[in-house]
Amino acid sequence: MLPTLARAVAASLAAAAAAVPAAAAAIHEETLDNGLRVVLIEHHANPMVASSVVVGAGVVHEPSGMNGASHFLEHLLFDGTTTRTQRQLYDEVDRYGAYNNATTREDHTLFSLLIQKEFAERGLEIQADMLFRSTLPEDRYDKEKGIVLEEMARDRNDPGYLAGTAFRAFAWAGTPIDRPVLGTTESISAMRREDVLAYYRARYVASDMTLLVMGDFDAEAMAGTVRRIFGDAPKVPPPSDAAGAWPPAPERNVAVRPLDAGRIYVRAGFPFSLAVHDRRSIAAGVLLDALSDGADAPLARALTGGAEPKVLSFSLGLAPREAPWSTVEFEAEIEPGRDPQAVLDALAAGLRSLGRGGDARARVPAVLEAARAGEILLADQIHYYGMMRSAELVDPPPGTVGRRIEVLESLDDADFDAAEALLREGLGAVRALVAGPGLERASRAFAPPTSPLAAGS
Repeated sequence: MLPTLARAVAASLAAAAAAVPAAAAAIHEETLDNGLRVVLIEHHANPMVASSVVVGAGVVHEPSGMNGASHFLEHLLFDGTTTRTQRQLYDEVDRYGAYNNATTREDHTLFSLLIQKEFAERGLEIQADMLFRSTLPEDRYDKEKGIVLEEMARDRNDPGYLAGTAFRAFAWAGTPIDRPVLGTTESISAMRREDVLAYYRARYVASDMTLLVMGDFDAEAMAGTVRRIFGDAPKVPPPSDAAGAWPPAPERNVAVRPLDAGRIYVRAGFPFSLAVHDRRSIAAGVLLDALSDGADAPLARALTGGAEPKVLSFSLGLAPREAPWSTVEFEAEIEPGRDPQAVLDALAAGLRSLGRGGDARARVPAVLEAARAGEILLADQIHYYGMMRSAELVDPPPGTVGRRIEVLESLDDADFDAAEALLREGLGAVRALVAGPGLERASRAFAPPTSPLAAGS
């Protein structure tokens, strides 16, 4: 939740931000002959260059029986290429003082590099080498498998992670996102190198990638560098992905699970099938922030206000993914003995109060100002920009990357009305999980109340 102080800072920044044109940065876009989508954003605030490469390799793309292959493969790509051993990769990155890392999400893998501008060309060569010429060395394969299994073992000691995994398996059952990003002990243990190598060759093709380079450079010169380094990758058609569709919510749409923890975890969500760049998706994110973000937000007052708050903490937002797998997701933690039903009722009432004239809709202008200021601040953190906006780099339509401020400023009542209708409609497909101490395994039906959150709650 956005604290009052942060909102005050954002408001003060908004005045300064108003003097900055929304499209102040020079943005160059092109698609290379091999299909790689390239976005270059000049940002001369400091002498650094950040390169973010999004690859269409995530849980939603994994073949049957290979849950966790995307994350496992992310580890393996740091182990050596046809031109560099693992030691050479690490030594070269250290020599240039670069940061080189990666993370796997449900619909993509993100590779991030931050380097001084003088060494940007060398850094891009290392990144391209890893992406297109990794060998997945046999002598490193089992060791990396052990590292992943250890990572999973640590997560099994985290009640919040266990609650999230149980929620995903129940709420998103029958979809590709019902599986954990890390995979399972069984799936990782059984994974053969030849199968991971086949997955790598299928997914790590230029036509299934987007490259965002941001920092202190001349776009025309950088475009030539990118063409030379990344243009050598073979021209291969993008992998074909099976069309997906959401199954209906189960009639017993609340799962109750025992969990050894010091509090009760409440998770709820429903599908929001629009593409990430759809104006209604962006408007929905603004509405959810207006409803929940900040101590004076309507849902925050309903859940945390009063002498006996209903929750210890909560969050609500849109989880953007490759269409149709985006979801609206709610998380809360409550003390044992508190009523999770009251929390779910408050959530439903809040989502029914997003129309015109409601408290949440009245907060939209302030949320938009804070979002605009936040975008300007984020752009100054060039390394984090790709991380925070990676979902928008998955097959982006032309003219969308780096232009979020323009979209925010152009949203109107019609966009918010359309988003509100979709959020209200989504309640009919809600799924929820309650997990904590003293609970018995069960499932039950939850019909969201039809009344909106009372004004001033």
